[in-house]
Amino acid sequence: MVFCYEKLNDLEKLVNFLSQLLIEKEFFNKTELSYSYYKLGCALLQLNRITQAREIFWKLKRLSPSFPGLKEKLEDLERRKIRSKSRYELLINQKIITEEQIKQAREIARKEGIDIDERLIKTLCNECKEPYKPTSDEIEELREEFGKDMWDKWVNIDKITLYRAKGCSHCMQGYKGRMGIHELLKNSDGLKSLIKKRAPTDEVKKLAIEEGMLTLKQDGIIKVLQGYTVIHQDRAVAGKR
Repeated sequence: MVFCYEKLNDLEKLVNFLSQLLIEKEFFNKTELSYSYYKLGCALLQLNRITQAREIFWKLKRLSPSFPGLKEKLEDLERRKIRSKSRYELLINQKIITEEQIKQAREIARKEGIDIDERLIKTLCNECKEPYKPTSDEIEELREEFGKDMWDKWVNIDKITLYRAKGCSHCMQGYKGRMGIHELLKNSDGLKSLIKKRAPTDEVKKLAIEEGMLTLKQDGIIKVLQGYTVIHQDRAVAGKR
């Protein structure tokens, strides 16, 4: 069978097409079947259908355990599962949020066409965190990481006070608890058009930022400026750039 679906740019159409083909898998040879499972799993991931993608990739593992790229996809899905589980268990156990509220938030985001990415970072202990005035080099590093244009527009450097971890009887080496940093992507018509065209990730991200999206990195730096955490915690979770 010729892989004619390579020309299908719309992810939803691609998923529907592949799903129908896989129902009739007796018409495939093993190589074509494996490739179709892989393409379907990747398309589902792009649509953020994590549970369905995991199911498809495990079917592929049973069919063709050494399929190129499969191991990395399964490892990525496992990391997402662990991260998601630990994140929400922490919130639920601390009675910050209920399971029902999590379901409601996911449903609202889905209906509004919003994709949410989230990470947890360590927060400074309020009992012992130590204020200090950052050097010009530290400020310039933050400015570079945040984005110079947005930094110059939003931040008054004369009022910046940062905090460092110290440690006391109330905490663990200066840190106590965690908080979320977030990246909310509103699926505008422009972004949908780029995604359908399979535009490079950098191009999609550039447009999202132009339309007002704050990245995980930027939200983390805002938390640093607000005194909740330190920059190396943000870098550990969101990267340096």
